[in-house]
Amino acid sequence: MMKTDTKQPHDCGKAAPRNFLRRVSDCPLPSQADLDIALTAKKILRWLTVIPADTIRVTVDNGWITLSGEVEYAHQQAAAALTLHNLAGVIGIFNHIQVQPRVSSDTIKAGIESALHNNVLDDMRKINVSVEGTDVTLSGEIDSWTERSMANHFAWEMPGVRHVADHMTMSF
Repeated sequence: MMKTDTKQPHDCGKAAPRNFLRRVSDCPLPSQADLDIALTAKKILRWLTVIPADTIRVTVDNGWITLSGEVEYAHQQAAAALTLHNLAGVIGIFNHIQVQPRVSSDTIKAGIESALHNNVLDDMRKINVSVEGTDVTLSGEIDSWTERSMANHFAWEMPGVRHVADHMTMSF
């Protein structure tokens, strides 16, 4: 004889005990629209050249996309979400992609400083760079918005950078 339990539905991801009958409403199936969105999103991400193949997992629930996985650069994390946000049927995106550096903080600092010192703007050499883990802090005195923008750009372009704090001051 089959039993039904109306008090506590079992977790749909786990096997039910023997002789247990689940009600269909306890474990709703993903809608066809969610399946179509997920398949389309996965195909789009495979075509993106800025993201290594098969590094991002996609799940869809009622039009909400959840992205997870690991990438090396912050711009890859942003590109995944930006590419999918206008997809038909998408209500929103939860971007849980982690930026995992494959370089040390010393390498990050050296790369940013090198980019600043090799720049045509001599004043860029006055910018101080400090790195703690994957967080970069830019400080010092700058003379223009162009310098600020370029310094931030150089910092974000380094592999593994998750956060850039702009503590630079402008002199007039």
